[in-house]
Amino acid sequence: MIPTMRHYNRICTRHRGFTLIELLVVIAIIAILAAILFPVFAQAKVAAKKTQSISGQKQIGLAIIMYTDSSDDLYPRNDGCVPGSSLNPSKKTATGGCSGPYFNRMNHYSWQKWVIPYVKSLEMFRSPAFGITDRVTREGYKQWSENGQVHHAYAINLSITGANNSYGKNTTSNDQLRNSFAGGSQAGLDDPSRTMMLTEIVARDITFIPALTFPNAPITTAYPAAVRESWQKAYFRLVDKTCNLVQPLAQDPTTIPYAGKVVIGYVDGSAKAMDVEDFLGKTPSVKDSNLGTVPFDNCVPYTGSWRVNQEPKWKGDWPLWGIKGQL
Repeated sequence: MIPTMRHYNRICTRHRGFTLIELLVVIAIIAILAAILFPVFAQAKVAAKKTQSISGQKQIGLAIIMYTDSSDDLYPRNDGCVPGSSLNPSKKTATGGCSGPYFNRMNHYSWQKWVIPYVKSLEMFRSPAFGITDRVTREGYKQWSENGQVHHAYAINLSITGANNSYGKNTTSNDQLRNSFAGGSQAGLDDPSRTMMLTEIVARDITFIPALTFPNAPITTAYPAAVRESWQKAYFRLVDKTCNLVQPLAQDPTTIPYAGKVVIGYVDGSAKAMDVEDFLGKTPSVKDSNLGTVPFDNCVPYTGSWRVNQEPKWKGDWPLWGIKGQL
């Protein structure tokens, strides 16, 4: 029998759609591909940010070296107030900004001003992981919008540079001049290629790697904040604001944004990513020093500086921190 047009249409109609089984198979295949590819895309994104961080810290490190070349080999550490110096463009023409808010202040809280003439770009100081944020600090104001400070980003190591804190103070005020324990120049360090100058830090109200200070006097010395127990609690999850770590230990992705690695910029201008466990292993514990206890608020090194009762000394050499053993 010769098929009629009606038969032909029925045959075509019968094979035009997908069965439920076929649709389920396609959906399952798409789900499997997504499960495979999404983590790959996420890893690629993290790797790209890590590469950007390494590049950024290298360029900042070289800018710091350029600064020292024109400053008798001394690292920047000045404190003053410069009208129009705000990092936040919206404050460029605003008056004041020297003693609260601080957008025209030039000190270690806005250390980027020390080296920005050699970088020429504020974006260079912006962390690809954290960026310029506008989080409200415990003082109740927003650091970027009111103080023009770049928080939650790259941090400079004050124990290497030293820092002045003398603006508006009389000659008897304590901690006016914090001299670096290494002399404030690269010449005072034994291994610049292994000593940390920069890293990324998420802190409530600082933009730098803090220091231990001794003695309590107008002219004091800034020593490394090299306390493993404290940094461990910065990189692992805490129980509220106590010093108790969540058990079992779990890394905090908000402070370790590169899949368990932190990026370190070194004194010689180089930079690389380091496993956080390696970082902790290269940081002395309290028992490796004469400190006795962890000398920071809430056991976390996220405060400007911390006075100790005796000159800090350590057992063994700790090149990451520029430390030569004295015990």
